[in-house]
Amino acid sequence: MIGLLLTSALLGTASPTLASEPDRWPFPGGSYEAYANGEFTLSQTLLEQAYRDCAASDPVADECLDLLFALTKASSSAGKRDDALRHARQAVRLVARSLPEDNPAYATAYGNLGTVLTERGHYAEGETALREALSVMQNMPSADGLGLAKAYHNLGVALYQQKRHSEAAATLRLAADLYADALPENEPLMADIWEALALSLIEQQAFQEAGELIARGLLLRAKTLGDDHPATALSYHNAGSMMIEMGAYAAAEPYLSKALEIRLKRLPKGHPDLAATLAMLATSITGQAKFDEAENILRAAWAIASSAHPPGHPARINAAIPLAMIMTEQSGNLEEIRTLYLEAERDILTRAAATANFDQPAEATLRQYRTAFVGHVETAWRLANR
Repeated sequence: MIGLLLTSALLGTASPTLASEPDRWPFPGGSYEAYANGEFTLSQTLLEQAYRDCAASDPVADECLDLLFALTKASSSAGKRDDALRHARQAVRLVARSLPEDNPAYATAYGNLGTVLTERGHYAEGETALREALSVMQNMPSADGLGLAKAYHNLGVALYQQKRHSEAAATLRLAADLYADALPENEPLMADIWEALALSLIEQQAFQEAGELIARGLLLRAKTLGDDHPATALSYHNAGSMMIEMGAYAAAEPYLSKALEIRLKRLPKGHPDLAATLAMLATSITGQAKFDEAENILRAAWAIASSAHPPGHPARINAAIPLAMIMTEQSGNLEEIRTLYLEAERDILTRAAATANFDQPAEATLRQYRTAFVGHVETAWRLANR
């Protein structure tokens, strides 16, 4: 069972039969183990060499497809989101010319593409791909509960990213029920869906249920993957994030510090997840009025976020605005502060424009980040009158 679930994780699909199909190029030795142990860069390196070998063999159909699926997942987990997007698009092109639309690999290809597009902040295109994947799974002639669960899961995360929280929570509950029917309760994939649902519940102020789900996820990941696994770091990060939403800044700090410790140890330098935890840790520290320390952490977060994420990504905004605000509090350089607010404004408008329609999610984005526009005006006024 463990081997099948590792295959599922690498392929980004719930169907464990793909890697064993005889016409597909085999995965290289060590790639499963590296991914399962959180060594995502090593897994990506091994898979890239295998893919080059497969491509050089002059394949006539979809022999290299599983390698592309696995490369998409490993590249994304390693923080190489551009690589992940390239592999995901290659896979979609391959299934479009090699396989019928009712093949589960068709759903996997579009699900992977939608997930990576969402990670990159391309929400409208990402949602379209994810709904295509869900449609394929819903119309499969034979039931695949695990595949359907994954399709709902991916779509729910994309809806959450667009701030459609009620819709996201309903979709993620469907996924959780399907996972519960298809998986043992001690399977780490259960932690993924519990915490994804918890994040949507937090936005609806349902803290008790969200806290229970995050606690279950943290305990499960620590027990099955180890306390220093990158996935366990995500649970610590989510626990700290929830406490910040509740205003418990001091209580959040040890969880976020633990998440940062694991991510610094286990992830490549400049990994996007580092920026997220640094920014959240700075929020915890700012809430405790430790401004000098918070500014240093936010500078590190902005340095990573501004280079690791494309324009419009929320990680860029969530580093730039707090850094500008705390520099204002500390009487920092006004020109630098204005530049940070300008960067944030551009990203906010790009993010709003990336929603399916410039409607409620876009308006919610503008409301959430209105501090950037107010801060820019105030800083410009101070510059003009100094």
